[in-house]
Amino acid sequence: MPQELRTLLSGIISPVAQFVSLCQPASIIESDDDMLSETAKEFIHNSKESFSKFNAVSIQYSSADNLMYSHILINYSGIYNGSVNTVWESRIDTSTVFKPAIVINHLTGEKEIFIQDQKNQVYLLSNAGIILWKQMLDGPLKSEVFQVDYFKNGKMQYLFSTGDKIYLVDRNGNPVEKYPIELRSPATAGFRFLIMTRMEPFVLRTL
Repeated sequence: MPQELRTLLSGIISPVAQFVSLCQPASIIESDDDMLSETAKEFIHNSKESFSKFNAVSIQYSSADNLMYSHILINYSGIYNGSVNTVWESRIDTSTVFKPAIVINHLTGEKEIFIQDQKNQVYLLSNAGIILWKQMLDGPLKSEVFQVDYFKNGKMQYLFSTGDKIYLVDRNGNPVEKYPIELRSPATAGFRFLIMTRMEPFVLRTL
């Protein structure tokens, strides 16, 4: 977390808050989120200068003595920031619904990002935010994303599951051999990658 944001949060978030919702208005100025209506997008675009003057808006809830307390805090700088500073940005088709997984490029040793959006598409992003590939799945991810050396040649593949299938794809997004494998019954949870054996590439166990 950047030190500037850490300092900002420490100044507005109560240490006794049990639930905190935080928004940085400046970060949604350039948003093209499908969850926003056209009216909302137009309003944000037309109010770009005003939005950028707010560093953060926080709604916090806490309880004590059988009472619920809510607090709204607004951090306003009054200074217009022409742009939001980011290391890199990547535009995908819609909002993400899966916690980004950090994976390693076995060719370069660099870190890359594996994510899924609301349309059940998975993406592999480079460390510069470039979309290397995307692929449509049959549903949302149920498991973590594991990197496995299926062929035991030093080249890594991505292993993950949805409610109905187990997928194994190479770093170019291509399915490996017999995958995806259809499950006999829908899974309500993911699986745990257990062990490598001589007879089988890996063993899986449901959580």
